[in-house]
Amino acid sequence: MLPERARQPRLFREVKAEIKQVGLIQPLGFADLADQVELVRFTPINFSLEELSKLWSVFLKTDYVLSVAYMASVVLIETEDRLPEPALPVLAPNIYALPFLQPVITQIASAAGPGFLIVPESLIVLSGTNLVASQPVGEQIVAGTTEVVIGGIAQTPLSATDTRITVALPAGLQAGAQSAQVIQSLLLGTPPASHQGGFQSDVAALVLHPVIQSNGSPPVYDITVGQGGSSPPSDVVTLKVNPPVAKGQQALLELLQPATPATSHLFSAGPVTVATDTLSFNVHGLVAGQYLVRVRIDGAESPLERNAVGTPVAPVISL
Repeated sequence: MLPERARQPRLFREVKAEIKQVGLIQPLGFADLADQVELVRFTPINFSLEELSKLWSVFLKTDYVLSVAYMASVVLIETEDRLPEPALPVLAPNIYALPFLQPVITQIASAAGPGFLIVPESLIVLSGTNLVASQPVGEQIVAGTTEVVIGGIAQTPLSATDTRITVALPAGLQAGAQSAQVIQSLLLGTPPASHQGGFQSDVAALVLHPVIQSNGSPPVYDITVGQGGSSPPSDVVTLKVNPPVAKGQQALLELLQPATPATSHLFSAGPVTVATDTLSFNVHGLVAGQYLVRVRIDGAESPLERNAVGTPVAPVISL
């Protein structure tokens, strides 16, 4: 019996050597081409010198070398994937004809009322039109399921009408701009089952404001003032916020004089490298006295406590 190399056609040995030279053997090392029904065949193509020169002109910045051309045959590759199971037969078709009434969000506000900011654990109210989808099921008109997706988290409304939805904010949202979208399901099938992705509103924006943590009533705010070791001397204001500040968010401290709250002084906490609920600010260049404290996270400001006539009175620190 001839050795394996002697049994291989000379042309195959030359092609294999050429493939190995250009580094194609390793990627094909685990291929199952040898097990295929259709063999791989290489057939020389008789190109004239003019045709070869035109072919080499395609390869820019490559010098022409003496070469020959081969044509490889098509390889029949059979998949090892299992055939899918046949679909179940349709016993009875259901045909639905519904008017396309897209839900529209016109306003998002705090459920506490006008003038109140949206803060963590707030209830929010979405106002608009077509916020609840109704469809005929048999001889009845049934309302489909409505969800509100806030910041990518689906929430079930506490109450819903065609023009107003009340829903709680989900946990885990970051302070700053957030999105809200109404998604309505449809009742399809026999018996009727809820199917998501029926009608969807456009994405609306809301601003989640941070709060400075506090305890008790009247509230005692978690704010401390210490001496900094920098030069020139400065005060260090440390406070805790909710929700925690995420990595990459911008945190600013805003100090306002109670007599002229329209005038403010801003101080940065610097780059936020890890998520934290504790922020420290170096405060310098201010005259001694009392200041209202407000924190801004990605532009969203914490609320100030106000008295009966609307004047801000807390939280306050002394420098």
